[in-house]
Parts: sequence; C-alpha cells; structure tokens
Amino acid sequence: MDRGKFLNQSKIDRILLLRREKYSIAKIAKLVNRSRKVVSDLLKTPTQYGKKKSRGRPRIITNREKRAILRIASNFNGTAR
Repeated sequence: MDRGKFLNQSKIDRILLLRREKYSIAKIAKLVNRSRKVVSDLLKTPTQYGKKKSRGRPRIITNREKRAILRIASNFNGTAR
C-alpha cells in the first residue's frame, strides 16, 4: 500500500493550533481532510513527524571489516576440505 504525502508546515501548524483549542482528533482530522491516524501520530511526537526511523537490525561488522574478510577469502589458495 502506498504512503500518502507528508503534511506541509501550514497543516501541521493548524493541527497543533486546533488541538490547543481542545478540538478532538476526529474533528481535527475532518477539518484538515486527513485521517485520524495521521493527526494522532503528529500529536504524539510533533518533533519526530516526517523523519525516517531506522529499519532492520544494525550491522555487526563495519564496511572496513567486510572488505578485509573478502580480501583474505579471495587470496586464500587452499581447498574447502
């Protein structure tokens, strides 16, 4: 499923203003024509909205270590036995 576009700064400001004026999340979502989920996510952590989260497990070896392992393996003259 495709992701929608991020909120622009004017919509973010409007959502924050409406929330300060005690509007419900559902009412704000209807006024700015966005889903309740988008509004809720923005209000949970406004400073983190739109920033990428790290995905997946972090690598154990660095790129430098990986190159060293490949260099040693490519120069190896023995057999697998």
